[in-house]
Amino acid sequence: MLLSPWCQAEPGDTQQARQTRPDSLRLCVDHFPPRQVLNEDGSWSGHSIEIVRELADYLKVPLLISNNTPFPRCLLDMQEGEADLMVGLRKNPERDAYMQLMPYSIAATSAFFSRADSNIQVQALSDLQGRIIGAVRGFTYTEGFESVRDHLNLVEVHAIEAGFGMLKRKRIDLMMATDYLGELVINKPEFKGLFIAQPLTLTTEAPVYIGLSRHSPAYGFAPRIEKAVEHLREQGRFDKILQQSKTALKGHSVNQ
Repeated sequence: MLLSPWCQAEPGDTQQARQTRPDSLRLCVDHFPPRQVLNEDGSWSGHSIEIVRELADYLKVPLLISNNTPFPRCLLDMQEGEADLMVGLRKNPERDAYMQLMPYSIAATSAFFSRADSNIQVQALSDLQGRIIGAVRGFTYTEGFESVRDHLNLVEVHAIEAGFGMLKRKRIDLMMATDYLGELVINKPEFKGLFIAQPLTLTTEAPVYIGLSRHSPAYGFAPRIEKAVEHLREQGRFDKILQQSKTALKGHSVNQ
């Protein structure tokens, strides 16, 4: 889907930049509300989508968004150069090997959700021992959690709502999710009143990244893309999108 019109190069662009400017930027995403939402009419919305749209508009390069593509498949497409961009990533050595990772946001808080009728109390990481914990596949969390991750009974799910479905059916004891996203999900009609957030929250200042495939044709434009991400971040344009999204989500949760 073509989302941004083609424009001529900016006056400040060098001849080399014009030569390496890609015809388009291909974003690989999955349906992961509220970050990435595939609407009924086939269009995409959500704050991750809006962040990349902001970047593409600033670069004056058309943005092409994939069909709903599972997260692991997007990673493979990035390795093979079949996609140019991913968004909402945490950094790890494996991804760094085939992507240029450009930070656009910091600070995220994760929470643990249990069934309201359980007697579970999670006030420290040690309280996670012996519990079956759901987490979205491919996500990384705070250093403290990652340091004990291998010693926990962790069940990876492909989507957050699938995890809460498992929690509802008592197949897991806890579901881990970003605090505001978790609150949105547990207030959906099918889940309302079933779950509570535990006292323990984990806040990380680790950046969230836009990834650019090192094997895609767009990689020749990497210096310009990196400079644009840095500029938009410093200007607060990404944070504005994120704050607007959080405000809207909180309002949506209250009105349900």
